[in-house]
Amino acid sequence: MEYHLEIYRPGSCASDGCVKTFTAATPFLSIRGGDLSYGFVRGLDLSGLDLQGVKAQETDFSESSLAAADLRGADLTRAMLFNTKLEGADLRDTLLDGVDLTVALVQGARLDLAGAVQLARGLGAVID
Repeated sequence: MEYHLEIYRPGSCASDGCVKTFTAATPFLSIRGGDLSYGFVRGLDLSGLDLQGVKAQETDFSESSLAAADLRGADLTRAMLFNTKLEGADLRDTLLDGVDLTVALVQGARLDLAGAVQLARGLGAVID
């Protein structure tokens, strides 16, 4: 028997709304809403999604797009954001401590002061 886990855009259950499908020989563990900790969502288009308050510590968002996504209050501690598009994303009140990134396309992203400092540190800036 083969088990499938399908991830859909919010509000969609049509097959064209499926953004990622996983298969396994054993059942998947239960997933709690809003919890992506230690996840792997590499290469997905998550543009414009409402991801307020999501817990995504150490989640790999590399090569993905979070452009115009609402991430207010999210926890992205130690998330991997290699070449992740963040243009227009709302990152106010988002925990970005220890994010791992090389090139973040952040033009137009909305940040509060703490988030700006955390993002600058992720880019290698030393802030005294």
